[in-house]
Amino acid sequence: MTAPFTGWIAFFGTIAGVAASLTGLVMVALSVNIRQIIEMSHLPARAASTIGALVLILLLALCAELPQPLASFAIEADVAAALVWVFQLASIRQTLIAHRRLSRPMRERLFQAISGYGQAVPLTLGAVLLNIGHPTGLYWLAFAMLACLTIAVMNAWILLVEILR
Repeated sequence: MTAPFTGWIAFFGTIAGVAASLTGLVMVALSVNIRQIIEMSHLPARAASTIGALVLILLLALCAELPQPLASFAIEADVAAALVWVFQLASIRQTLIAHRRLSRPMRERLFQAISGYGQAVPLTLGAVLLNIGHPTGLYWLAFAMLACLTIAVMNAWILLVEILR
């Protein structure tokens, strides 16, 4: 393990455990409410982006625990950031299409966009900083992971509870 990772192992291990648990919760939410989710054309994309982001955060946290140089982890962070952008942009596109068709409130569209970018931007910034050898990229990755987990909890609430209103 290289010096920049000193002190981060416990954090990444905890993030991996929480991400795995939340992924399971979201999967249960999907299985319990699958009919309602599919009937509401704006929710499948939200569910998919939530699961995708959680799985990527889980994998990135596990990669951080591997004995490897910071440069290798930076490449893994690049891949995760690129995939989060793909998931979030696809989700936002589908959400905008569905919201226009269903005349959903603008605040829902705004929340979806902000929450998506709130995961992708700090993850990208952290990956870029790690690529140039700046260890503060780890702090940005930590922020991105915490943001992802927070947003996943909100999305799980929507997929479990709000959907039934």
